[in-house]
Amino acid sequence: MAGSTAKLSSERFSAVHESFLEDYPVLRRFTALTRFKTTVDLLSGSCGEGSRVVDLGAWPGILACCLARMAVEVVAVDKHPSRPIPVATSSREMLLKREGICGTQDGLSLEVLGRRERVTVVGLDIEREPLPLETASMDAVLLTEVIEHLWHDPLFALAETNRVLKTGSGVLILSTPNFLSLRNRLNFAFGNIHCVIEHPFVSFLKAKRLGHLGHCRLYAPSELRSLLHLLGFSPEIVFRRHDYLDHPELPASKSASDHAGTGTPVRSLALRRPILRKLLRSPRSYWAAACATSLKVMERLVPRFRPQVFVARKTTSADFDRNYPSETRQLVLENDLSL
Repeated sequence: MAGSTAKLSSERFSAVHESFLEDYPVLRRFTALTRFKTTVDLLSGSCGEGSRVVDLGAWPGILACCLARMAVEVVAVDKHPSRPIPVATSSREMLLKREGICGTQDGLSLEVLGRRERVTVVGLDIEREPLPLETASMDAVLLTEVIEHLWHDPLFALAETNRVLKTGSGVLILSTPNFLSLRNRLNFAFGNIHCVIEHPFVSFLKAKRLGHLGHCRLYAPSELRSLLHLLGFSPEIVFRRHDYLDHPELPASKSASDHAGTGTPVRSLALRRPILRKLLRSPRSYWAAACATSLKVMERLVPRFRPQVFVARKTTSADFDRNYPSETRQLVLENDLSL
């Protein structure tokens, strides 16, 4: 962490994050503060001000820009960095816009944000194209909620990640849904496959219209641990309690102002009422809500059911045929693949 002068912290990140969203309110619908804070906490052990960090699959750029505001040198990589960030489309969003609670900014994209926020933005396909970075030049690489979208060649993406990281000190932060979570186990048991892996039509339609696939491959913790080991990392798994619904469209601070002077935060009213209406419309919703609550409780009690995050330090190159020939051969034979 040469050249660093101050550590990162989730508390400092929270303040920067709120300031950033005040500047770009349209991005509130895309944020995931709890997950971002987890990433920053894990990153803080290796990085600080002046560290060089690559964010792979960075769109729309919230995490990358907030890190840049914390004096981190950030390279944001995405397949389509010029893809516009959607503006308000629903009637509710339009209402909030008229009330001055949630705004939109036309013409905003990761490229535009990069120019404004001093983030180096690179457009490339991480499964096919090498990163335009020198070998062993980066302190950290972020691959958060990305690997489950990769279907062409994740090994290439991880090998490039290994190449650009500094040996010994370079760290990969990788987060992804847990294939063996209780929620996924129950969905498989009841035949709700589409709740675990998206329908292929929907997934490939996303690739056509949005520029990226949906969740096309989920990983068990043991699979990722083995994969990262073979590609030259020393992985440590951390089960963290992420809130995947934590992307508020409304701020819970004074910037959202109290509702009609009642003292009730706007987010509280805006999010509570639709939920209550949904419950009252259909008795089945009560059962669904009860199940969701039970799953949340189980995730709190049993760590292995939670979303998984890997902190993987680079220890050697990604040449698995040379570094781990027997393990590679064993995996190939066990899975009936030809050499």
